Amino acid sequence: MKILKLSCLALAIGAVAAQAAAAGQQQEANGFIEDSSLQLINRNFYMNRDYRHGGSNSQGINRAKPVNERNGYREEWAHGAQLNFSS
Repeated sequence: MKILKLSCLALAIGAVAAQAAAAGQQQEANGFIEDSSLQLINRNFYMNRDYRHGGSNSQGINRAKPVNERNGYREEWAHGAQLNFSS
């Protein structure tokens, strides 16, 4: 019986604490637009490899080009953007 009383007391304290926390969060809440944020992240990547004057490079042989235009030079560029919205 004593365990049941302690369990009920712990449950009541937990319920009151949860309601108080929810009420505090509601008072701090703003509107949908006022409390929102928008973040844009841009990234650029440029890679240049030049093995035309010696060196071993299996990735820079440009397999897509005709055989007479292939060389050890390779140049790549990439751009990425990430847009985060939270409210």
